[in-house]
Amino acid sequence: MQFNDAKIDTKASSIYFVYPFTFDIATFDSLNQAIPEAKLSQKQTTVWETQPFPTEDLLFHVANYLKPTESQISTAQRWTLSGAVRDVFGFQDQWELELTSPQGSVPFAFGKDGKAGDVVQLVLFRVGVGFLILQVQPKGNTLEHWLNFLHYFRFLKGQQGSKVKVQKRQWDAQNREAFWEDYFPEIAQCPPQNKPKFGQIVKALLHTVSSEPWWSEIFVPGQMLPFVSLYVDNLPEAKTPHLLYKLQNFFHEKQGNDPSPEDLDPQIQPWLPYARGQWFVCTLEGSSFLAVNASTEQFFRETLPYHLRQQYFLLFLLALHQRFALMSLSGQVAESWVKDEATRLQQFEKIRDRLLLFTARGYFAQVMQREHHHRCYCKWQEVFQLDRLYREVHDEVREMQEYSTLQYLRRLEAAEKQRDRLRQEERERLAEVEKKREQERLEEKERQEKAEKKREQERLEEKERQEKAEKKREQERLEEKERLAEVEKKRDRLQLEERERLAAAEKKRHQERREEKERQEERERERDRFYMLALREKEEAGKQRERRYLQQLRAKEEDQAKRDREFQDLAYIISIGLGGAAIFASSAGLLTAGSDEGRVTVEWIPSFMTTWHPVNVAISVSFCGALCFLGFVELLQCTQRCRLHRRARRKLEAFLMVLQQDLEWFSWCDRERLGELVDSRPDKPRELSKAIADWCEHEGHPQILGKLASLEQRVKPDFRAKKHYKARLRAAISPPTAAQKKIEGFLQLLQKQSDLFDREARHHLAQQQWASEPDKLAEQISKWCQGERRSAIYAQLLDEQNNLPSLLLISRLEPYAKRLQKAIGRLQPRKPPSLFSRVVNETWRDIERGWQRIKRSPPP
Repeated sequence: MQFNDAKIDTKASSIYFVYPFTFDIATFDSLNQAIPEAKLSQKQTTVWETQPFPTEDLLFHVANYLKPTESQISTAQRWTLSGAVRDVFGFQDQWELELTSPQGSVPFAFGKDGKAGDVVQLVLFRVGVGFLILQVQPKGNTLEHWLNFLHYFRFLKGQQGSKVKVQKRQWDAQNREAFWEDYFPEIAQCPPQNKPKFGQIVKALLHTVSSEPWWSEIFVPGQMLPFVSLYVDNLPEAKTPHLLYKLQNFFHEKQGNDPSPEDLDPQIQPWLPYARGQWFVCTLEGSSFLAVNASTEQFFRETLPYHLRQQYFLLFLLALHQRFALMSLSGQVAESWVKDEATRLQQFEKIRDRLLLFTARGYFAQVMQREHHHRCYCKWQEVFQLDRLYREVHDEVREMQEYSTLQYLRRLEAAEKQRDRLRQEERERLAEVEKKREQERLEEKERQEKAEKKREQERLEEKERQEKAEKKREQERLEEKERLAEVEKKRDRLQLEERERLAAAEKKRHQERREEKERQEERERERDRFYMLALREKEEAGKQRERRYLQQLRAKEEDQAKRDREFQDLAYIISIGLGGAAIFASSAGLLTAGSDEGRVTVEWIPSFMTTWHPVNVAISVSFCGALCFLGFVELLQCTQRCRLHRRARRKLEAFLMVLQQDLEWFSWCDRERLGELVDSRPDKPRELSKAIADWCEHEGHPQILGKLASLEQRVKPDFRAKKHYKARLRAAISPPTAAQKKIEGFLQLLQKQSDLFDREARHHLAQQQWASEPDKLAEQISKWCQGERRSAIYAQLLDEQNNLPSLLLISRLEPYAKRLQKAIGRLQPRKPPSLFSRVVNETWRDIERGWQRIKRSPPP
């Protein structure tokens, strides 16, 4: 039958699933203390929080049973799952869960309307019955989804093809969008690909109390009992009995479509009417409340659903706990009956005590004052057949205990008769023993007389034996004395050997101490050597700095001497000018006319100064002639300097081109000396050009001079632009630094004196990670050479660093780190090449030699 138009009021409807179990009654108090303190390893917060039972409308003694005072013993306790750990079990509302069954998928959420309130509850009763309660609800409002969910979700082990699929919302940062991925809580210890079951979540919840299983199932294994309140709207009245029939049996949408008329008869079925269109459906598999087209009043849509989730659900739990407590007692009776008679009576006494505890504290005929509550409670007791079950268990316990007591009394009477018979047999045995003892006394007396005669004879024989034994002991004493003397000699020999061994050990310890002292002295000497070597290195660096300073000072002195020579030349020029002017002044008459008054008239001077004294005329003419001569000479020198300056700049540009094109002509020492030469000269083209030309002639580099002469004619520098030739020469020459010297010295040491490196040093070198920068690489080499027992290597490194070959070329070289790794690799022992490798190498060498011959042969 289809319910297409029917819709569920999700706000008023709710579903509880109850997982019943039993536990040992003796562990109730320990569980009551352990549950509030239980914590998860992932979070240091408590898992369970204590929550009291709703005691509204309960009878006084029932309320005391559920919520005792501090002076009373607790007989029931209720806890809820803490909100801080709900995400660990997958109960948060932002996660999407789906129930996949043969009838399709039903999305649902935990809690009421997807809000994680009291989503999980744990209830324990002192009679040994407990419940794990889950509040869940489908997300849709179709009646078919709710029926399918009620049918399939109660199966915890995937019965009838049901399974739980969990998806977690994730964020893709690359695509900037949300997506869902399969997920299952890690605490259940089952990945999503292994088809997890919801029963693993239930076990994980119960295992939070104890890692060991402390509960046992009492209902159908792997099945829960649903408690549902269902508000259905838009349902025709004719279809209401059919829906009640489906709820009574918890059928899914495709089950129970052909019921018999008796199945739809409300007089026969366990349907308890509450109001118009509202019924309670009580069955052994669970309980349901159905409201069809209920009134929209606040009581029916808000107050009554709240009562169903609180008071009515509490009544359902009380009835369930009574049912399962009696079932547990019945099972204990059946289990205890098959035991031996010695422990059977004790077991039945414990069962009787538990039954009396249940009768006094858990078996109530009335629970609430209200009529509807009482009728519903009585209906559940009627369906669960609690009265019949209680009488059955009570009669079983009473009859079996009476039978066990009767058997115990019979065993006591039989034991008393057995003890009387044993006492009579003991008296007869004692009389027989007394008679036998008297006979034995007479026989003993005769034996004593015979024994006395025998002892007299034995005394004589013993005396003879003693005399023989005395002689034998004397002989043994002599032998023992000889043996002791032999042992004493052996002891002396062992003591002598022990003293020799101790002396040898002492000598060995003394030798070890002396060797240790020598090792310490060697380490001290090695530290001193390292210190001296470091001091030597500093002194070498200081000497080099001092040499550079002296070169710079010498260049300054030469520059000062040059300026002094120029000043002296200037004085000579001025003197010559003054002399020439004086000669010229002697013929002043050529320029002036005579005067009778002894004055000289200068005709080409203005009228107010035409008449001068002859001395003044001579001095003025001298100074004018000197200044003209000085200007002429300075013009010639300036022209000469410009010409020399241009030539010097062309030579420097040509030298820079040689450095860029033919760097291999310059050895290690050449670059170092060139760098020192450039540093010691001022930044003037003529000075730098002259110093470089002198260096080429002094060092004997004709090819460089020839190349400079050929390039000088082709170079056309821009004379208008300022050229910082000193910085450019310094960058092009790039003289070797101290780090490069150290690296090259270490490479020379690896190639020429490989015997300094033992096996341990070679292995340590091969394990090093060498830096690519020269400064860091030089620092690594210094630190490595300053290690223990490497002072000889460090000393040789300083010698090699200061005495590098003058013809060592540094152009077109590989990076220092790669060269160092190759040099270290050549120190390592190599495997002999295979036959195939040798054949290939020889063939390749033959081909190369043939090609070289072809290239050297003249063309046809």
